[in-house]
Amino acid sequence: MHQESKDSPSSRRIVVVGDTAVDWLQWTCTPNQSDPDQNWQMGPIFRMIARPGGSLLLARMMASSTGAKVMGHSPGELSDISSYKMVHSMVEVGTMPPTNLSDSPEERVYRVERFKGYSGPAKGVIAPQPVDQGIVDAEMIVLDDAGNGFRDHPEIWERLLEMDTEPMMILKMNRPLAQGDLWDALLEKHGDRLVTVVNANTLRLHGMNISRRLSWERTAQDFDWHSRSNPILSRLMRSRYLVVLFGIEGAIVSVDREEGRNVLYYDPMVMEDDYKDDWPGQMQGLTSAFVAGLASRVFKDGVDSIGDGVKEGLASARRLFIFGYGVPPNEPDYPMERLFVAHDSDPLFNVIDVPRIDGMGKIWTILDEVAGDELEEVAHKMVVEGTVSPFIRVPVARFGAMRTVDRTEIESYKSIMNLLDEYLSKRDATTPLSIAVFGQPGSGKTYGVTQISRSLQPEKIEKLEFNVSQFQSPDDLINAFHHVQSTALMGKIPLVFFDEFDCFFGQRKGWLKYFLAPMQDGVFRDKETFHPIGKSIFVFAGGTSHTFDDFFSEYSDDSRFNDEQEAREAWEEWEEFCEAKGPDFVSRLRGYVNIMGINPMGGDDRCFMIRRAMILRSILEDKASHIFDEDGRALIDPGVLNALIRVSRYKHGVRSMEAVIDMSLLSDRPEFEQTALPPRDQLELHVDAEDFLRLVRRSGWASIDKLDSG
Repeated sequence: MHQESKDSPSSRRIVVVGDTAVDWLQWTCTPNQSDPDQNWQMGPIFRMIARPGGSLLLARMMASSTGAKVMGHSPGELSDISSYKMVHSMVEVGTMPPTNLSDSPEERVYRVERFKGYSGPAKGVIAPQPVDQGIVDAEMIVLDDAGNGFRDHPEIWERLLEMDTEPMMILKMNRPLAQGDLWDALLEKHGDRLVTVVNANTLRLHGMNISRRLSWERTAQDFDWHSRSNPILSRLMRSRYLVVLFGIEGAIVSVDREEGRNVLYYDPMVMEDDYKDDWPGQMQGLTSAFVAGLASRVFKDGVDSIGDGVKEGLASARRLFIFGYGVPPNEPDYPMERLFVAHDSDPLFNVIDVPRIDGMGKIWTILDEVAGDELEEVAHKMVVEGTVSPFIRVPVARFGAMRTVDRTEIESYKSIMNLLDEYLSKRDATTPLSIAVFGQPGSGKTYGVTQISRSLQPEKIEKLEFNVSQFQSPDDLINAFHHVQSTALMGKIPLVFFDEFDCFFGQRKGWLKYFLAPMQDGVFRDKETFHPIGKSIFVFAGGTSHTFDDFFSEYSDDSRFNDEQEAREAWEEWEEFCEAKGPDFVSRLRGYVNIMGINPMGGDDRCFMIRRAMILRSILEDKASHIFDEDGRALIDPGVLNALIRVSRYKHGVRSMEAVIDMSLLSDRPEFEQTALPPRDQLELHVDAEDFLRLVRRSGWASIDKLDSG
């Protein structure tokens, strides 16, 4: 008879205990209306099945991820357990395409359509399930403390904390955080071996203002600040490691209790909760999958392998979301055999220390930290391989067809996207949503907001553009509002760009008062009649004001001016702005974006090459898709790429970059070669031709071969 070795996974023991639950999955089946055996089979027909939840699910996942013998609770047949004895949850499961990009009826996967809630006793509380008495010393104990009573019953868990083996301890904790008998006992007896896992949303429910879906840098800095000032986080950080999970996209680990060092693990292609936007449905059990993946690495290599454990945990949670409950016609269930095995869809999670930023106004970017002197090489790689290249370690935000890596732009666009998403979801909205966009000419002000809106509800958005600098009188604006109203009456949501809104029939900002009523009340006046505008989005694109501060710089006192004359001029300008109803106009805005553009913003702006690379890749995909090979690599001469990335200035911003591509002879060429470039006099219209051609000849280090070997 085969005898397992002492060191084989199945000979090792893990204890998984905590708050238990029965998860009921309900799904719809096709009724048998043609030849039913009984009338109920004519439908509609629902199926229900009980699956383990809470610590029972975590135990099942731990057994699958480690191959070890897992001990804990033995509640018996789940479908026989009353909700008076164990918490029951109910979810409605649907069959849906694997991704939003798939419309094949043959491809379907089970995921959650709706979380329907919980069931328990009408009065009183549920006593926790007892722990198996046959448990012997284990190498790891995993506790699932969901805040449903387990922590308050030491008679259930106390003896587990007295094991002679000094097991590795992992605590998955829900609110209220860092309190109770269980927490105190864990810190006292096992604090040096304790890994505590909490969800970022749980911290937010405790009042911690940690940003979400803006940028990884902003999220990390918010967490770092709270880690130094919030008493709850201070108590949590008494663990050997505190792991805070941000969706299935990233995590932060506090790795040094004394120094308060925080490490960010992140997927550079998506922000927190962004990944799910491209996948229909929801899933439960994601945190349990994360803990099981993390614990499997710690179980194998020890508690200090926490970094690799976080990466495995994130990958495991991602796989669960992708695979759902399996595929029909099988009954929905967790696909355990696929959750803890490497898959082609696994992302590359990057790692970076979160710096201590104490001064106000200081901005930390991963782009500067990771790329350093390699920014130019990163830019070349982005054009050739796209943002999916494993070389690209910086966060990339996607808005429709647009990509950006600049933190300031990412956060501004994300804020606008959140505003638009919220506004578009309101059925009863009658007043416009007003935002402003500023940037240098040709920086892409219209393009960015258009991509955001079309990525949300493309079928409902109708884009309208009006150049205010060409209006001769307020009557032109009234006509524009009639056009907006007509579009809304046709069932569309007008996305209205008022370009160069700060140039209005010769009067500086003399137009502002005409926008106040439409912005505030959703109506405009034509002679003696008021007309409702309807649900719409107003985008005010600056012409002479290149930033929001150029447009609105509130006068406060004289201390920031060099002399009395400068202060007097600033005060007069502020008075003029107030007389033109400027502050009233600004008060009606709900957000703004400063577009950086593709030209350097100053001598210390090194990231302009990255911004150029993102735009250039997008332009080439749109205008010269035939120069890409089957792997998505752009076939472009290194010298040409060098010039397009490094030329000192594009005279008309993005429009000039597009013009250089349009003027190049690419239609019959499989590659973008130097001979395809336009002649010098044509280049001079949009760039410094001498500078551009010098850079073409100086391809030097920027060869594709070198990029490949790097």
